[in-house]
Amino acid sequence: MTTGQRKVEVLNTLRNIENPPDIEILVRKKNDQAENEKVTKQFLDIVKNAGNKVGIIAKNETTGAFIEEWNTTFQEATSDMESVDITTGIGYAMSVKDSSEVKNMTIAAKASAMMMENYFLNTMTAIVDEDIPTTHVQLSEKVDQGLFDEKIRKSSKVPKEVEGPTVRPLIFTKLACRPMLHSWIGVIHRLFSQGSSS
Repeated sequence: MTTGQRKVEVLNTLRNIENPPDIEILVRKKNDQAENEKVTKQFLDIVKNAGNKVGIIAKNETTGAFIEEWNTTFQEATSDMESVDITTGIGYAMSVKDSSEVKNMTIAAKASAMMMENYFLNTMTAIVDEDIPTTHVQLSEKVDQGLFDEKIRKSSKVPKEVEGPTVRPLIFTKLACRPMLHSWIGVIHRLFSQGSSS
């Protein structure tokens, strides 16, 4: 693999585990274009010598100067190779969780379910019933605030703690990202407004 110096320090810890993987790390330097071109060539030579197939993540939408440079160089170097989408395989590899990850996922799921049941559904129902003009962003912000605002939690009867493998106060949870609401809300709004039973 090829990466910058800071990530190398993290990746090198893999060498200290029992049965470490056989990896070779090629280091890119921050402001050394000539050296980085050598590293890229060395990396691509290893890829080409490994066989006639190369794994890619088909829907990767990463952007930036390095990515644009890399994509151009990579496509030129592997034009005679078969590209294989490895997204599913990567997903399976990352789906294996240790006990700590399982515990955190359980707590996150329970916190999400509590917010949906005790706050989001009531808020959404009020918006639909009272025909309140609301944007996706405004509703997302309300849900975001509802998780951490004690006054909102009390009025919505959202428990202070998440019960899972351990009991954790909601104030100690962190959002990975702001709640995401999409355009289907408008469809639901119209269906309710029209009295649809679908």
